[in-house]
Amino acid sequence: MAADGYIHYQTNPLNSFGSLGSLAFHLKCASIRSSQCGNIVCHSQEELRVSVRRKFLGKLLCYEKLNVPLIKGSEVVLHMCNIECPVIITKMSDVVKNSNSKNAIGNGNGDGNGDGNGDGNGGGNGRKTGHDGARKKKWRLLAAGDSGVIKVKVAGHRKLCMETFSDCRALGRFILRRNGETVGMGVITELLETKVKKKV
Repeated sequence: MAADGYIHYQTNPLNSFGSLGSLAFHLKCASIRSSQCGNIVCHSQEELRVSVRRKFLGKLLCYEKLNVPLIKGSEVVLHMCNIECPVIITKMSDVVKNSNSKNAIGNGNGDGNGDGNGDGNGGGNGRKTGHDGARKKKWRLLAAGDSGVIKVKVAGHRKLCMETFSDCRALGRFILRRNGETVGMGVITELLETKVKKKV
């Protein structure tokens, strides 16, 4: 969509404006039918445009009331700004299990050679695996209260405007929903490039 516009503050035209302020924005669109409330307006120069991607890595925290755990390949709906788009969780790693979850290892009462179920009489060479949650690089699921890193792919061929949370908070945070249930919330940590398949 091609467009031209200008901004002004208290009837004074501006070339730029700082954050945490309000202003009037006038936009002339080449196709007004393709524009709607919530659209992202960015600079015409390519290096100043908002990133457009189909894949990203993000840190997700599942809600305590999650009934059905997330697994690799789960299809959910991504909500970000005004965007509502189906996505697929293609990978999960660095999962921290909730200590109250049925999938957590041990109960965290031991500090000796046991696995967390001991009575604390060990020699201190053991490892707590359940008190503050069990961490493992690869898990098959994310249950209620769990957190971890997920790889997300937008379904179909659609691309979305997004940024990492460190670069832009508004475009770097998201909520996942499934069948009317809020699964969890997270932030984008890394944008991934889509590999182009070469035609033989």
